[in-house]
Amino acid sequence: ECLACRTSCQEGQHLGPVCSGSGTEDRECLDCTRCSLGFYSVGSCDGTGTVSTVSCSACRTGCASGEYLQGQCSGATTFDSTECVACLDTCGAGNYKAVTCDGSTGEDVTQCVACTASCETNFYLDGTCDGLGTADNISCVGCKTCSRGEYLSSWCNGTATSDTVVCSNCTECEQ
Repeated sequence: ECLACRTSCQEGQHLGPVCSGSGTEDRECLDCTRCSLGFYSVGSCDGTGTVSTVSCSACRTGCASGEYLQGQCSGATTFDSTECVACLDTCGAGNYKAVTCDGSTGEDVTQCVACTASCETNFYLDGTCDGLGTADNISCVGCKTCSRGEYLSSWCNGTATSDTVVCSNCTECEQ
């Protein structure tokens, strides 16, 4: 007795070659294309077609500068499950970004470092450190010195942001 050949398969499969009608084997169900790690599936395979209608598209592998790549495509999804996430954009006043994200990492690699906060005595701090820069833009600048006939009545302590030296004229004591 002859039996009808299979006309459908399970979802995720497609029908193999047509039955010739002269054999003893039923039509095969073949697995549709399965994507590997780093890819996602495009198309569907409902079990009624005769070819795999699934193709694989590569997932995102990098992001723009200032971002990092979050997630990983398993090959089992129908969409790119990765996303670009913004890295820390400011380190806060008094700090600078020594390392920034270049879009090639899987995590926020931003490293914040404190800017110069004080200088030696007789110097003052000059520059800006607002947390947005990528270098320590603070430098130590020498304070002025008093001339002959003057004395230092106020000096630079190394933590001011301007020259705080005050020179006063010397006066002789009257007897």
